[in-house]
Amino acid sequence: MVFAAAARGSVNARHSAVAVLMTAGVVAAMQVGKASSALPFVARDLQLTLAQSSWVVAMFSVLGAAVGVVVGRIADSFGRRRVVLAGLALVSVASAAGAFAPDGAVLLATRAAEGAGFLLVSVATPGLVTHAVAPPARSLILGSWPAAMPVGSSVMLVIGPTISTGVGWRWLWLLCSALTMCCVLAVALVVRPDGPRSPMPTSVFAGISRCFRSPGLGALAVAGAAYSAQFIGLLALLPALLDRLGIPAEAAGWLTAGAFLANIPGSVLGGVLQRNGRSRGFVVIVASVLMTGAAAIASADGPPGLVRYGAILVFSAAGGLIPSIVTAGVPRYVPDPADLSTAMGFASQGITIGQLAGPPLVASAVAGGHPPALVLGAAAAIAAGAGVVLRRLEVTGRSGPPPARYARGSPSRRATRPPGDPVR
Repeated sequence: MVFAAAARGSVNARHSAVAVLMTAGVVAAMQVGKASSALPFVARDLQLTLAQSSWVVAMFSVLGAAVGVVVGRIADSFGRRRVVLAGLALVSVASAAGAFAPDGAVLLATRAAEGAGFLLVSVATPGLVTHAVAPPARSLILGSWPAAMPVGSSVMLVIGPTISTGVGWRWLWLLCSALTMCCVLAVALVVRPDGPRSPMPTSVFAGISRCFRSPGLGALAVAGAAYSAQFIGLLALLPALLDRLGIPAEAAGWLTAGAFLANIPGSVLGGVLQRNGRSRGFVVIVASVLMTGAAAIASADGPPGLVRYGAILVFSAAGGLIPSIVTAGVPRYVPDPADLSTAMGFASQGITIGQLAGPPLVASAVAGGHPPALVLGAAAAIAAGAGVVLRRLEVTGRSGPPPARYARGSPSRRATRPPGDPVR
């Protein structure tokens, strides 16, 4: 009875840790959405130029594209729980400082600090989740982790304009600061220290090099980059579509939030499919095909507006499968468990590079008289190619390191795929 009670207490502690970490991910993602939702108010108040306004929104992606893998290495070396706490605290302090920014330069500096904190949280949290969750549920939880981004962004797209109109955008920044500080306290109280660390600084480049040499991680990063280029590139066209349909600004905010929220079922479904042992490569290929068809309908001029918006919802839902595959697939291909956050940073770097590349590529295609579906289809083909590589690695048995490196007490010569994770 004592042992049963102890076991139940351990399970409850794990569930609490996962809930706190997922909530922290949503709150961190709100920092991304708040800039987009309040940008007109911020630009008017601080008299920002067009270039400054674009940097207020793009700062997070630039940092992730530049140093994602390095930040992941820091998390592996100094402890993921410490890094998550530091990242959340940095976001909270920077958001509070941004609320009192007297000009655009100070605001951009605080946004850079927020971006650094967000990056620390986003690359270190999956490692903590992996440590907290039992192997049978690991793929499901990690696969659902990407849903934190559309949830947080959508919340801000809905409440951001209302708060900015009612009491001012500075109060929105203060609200985000307070929520993030609550997450700092919750993580400190509930989440236990994580697993193995890599020594620093002797192995800093060795760990990064190991990740770059992994074909599985490379395929995941390419799939993530191609997906995000499509997703951000197409959703960048959504405001123009809604404006052409004569949708009021407030309703347009809800519809835009709906397009982001449609990504969530795909992320959760991706986690379920991986828990049930479905082939990651096959899921990426199917998602790419669905995204290609939906993008062709959404970006065409002929179909009615309602049909085009429905295609965007399908596009978003199908696309959610790919970041789910990327996040949950990283632990399967990481060369060493101690490099987990480095590998997450590597995959995240691919996704953010795609976020930066997608909108200008789509805009260039439109400016040149070409349909956006041309660029989106090319990106989907690249993602499908990455899916073929993943499928080939699965078929040849190179789906990841032996489970002995992950499960305590496992025999070293067990099959490459752990029990409960067959490729079908």
